[in-house]
Amino acid sequence: MVIVHLHTVLRLQTAQGLVGRLEFPWSPGMDIDQVIRRLGLEIDEEHVLLVAGGMNRERSFVLQDGDELHLIPAISGG
Repeated sequence: MVIVHLHTVLRLQTAQGLVGRLEFPWSPGMDIDQVIRRLGLEIDEEHVLLVAGGMNRERSFVLQDGDELHLIPAISGG
């Protein structure tokens, strides 16, 4: 299992309200891109940090059972 943390605007709206933490079934060879696509998210790596194992990763990073993946949008202001 992989724990996915969806930060701020990436949280998913459900009947129970906004969800920011999901338990995602893991399979061998699963990468971050597969998780993003299965969740139906549109993510631009230039504007969203992909963090696994405490480090920034690319979409092709292969996840391990028990990993925690954080999808963190960049914050902008003016």
